[in-house]
Amino acid sequence: MTGLLSKAPPKRTTLKKRVVNILRPAYGSAVPRERNGQREIRRLERAWLAMLLFLLGVALVSVVRGEQSAVFAHYNLENYIVMDRRENGQLVHSPKPEKEIAPLLRIIREIHPDLLGVAEMGSPGQFESFRQRLAQEGITFVDAEYVSGPDPDRHIALLKRYLVVQVPVKPNPLK
Repeated sequence: MTGLLSKAPPKRTTLKKRVVNILRPAYGSAVPRERNGQREIRRLERAWLAMLLFLLGVALVSVVRGEQSAVFAHYNLENYIVMDRRENGQLVHSPKPEKEIAPLLRIIREIHPDLLGVAEMGSPGQFESFRQRLAQEGITFVDAEYVSGPDPDRHIALLKRYLVVQVPVKPNPLK
């Protein structure tokens, strides 16, 4: 039959290519190509697997406690730090304005997460202030992790409504 295009058989893709294709929307062009970044691809695969195992563990804890599900939320607080800001046309060195804090507290209250990861958190004192503000909104977390990063002003934190039981990690036999 003329005029019909023959379809080529589908190309087989490797696991690494599939992982890169899955991660590409999240990382954009920062995901390395397979040929140019084998080590980076393996690192991303391990990080992705670790995240999935962590979330699976959280889900299992929820099942043991008789809960239907666990709610995990990540929120970029967008500079919850003391810094130079523009207020009324003036440059002032101040913490995040109240008019910006109130909406993010409302959103977190509506989500009411079991686990809350936050980015762009300021100093440990600002983190404690943030936890107190959450408690005033009726959102209490029994445990938290505060992690400093390479940026001296912006950090990340994880707040938990339940204590996470540590599970011993077995060595990886494939290494």
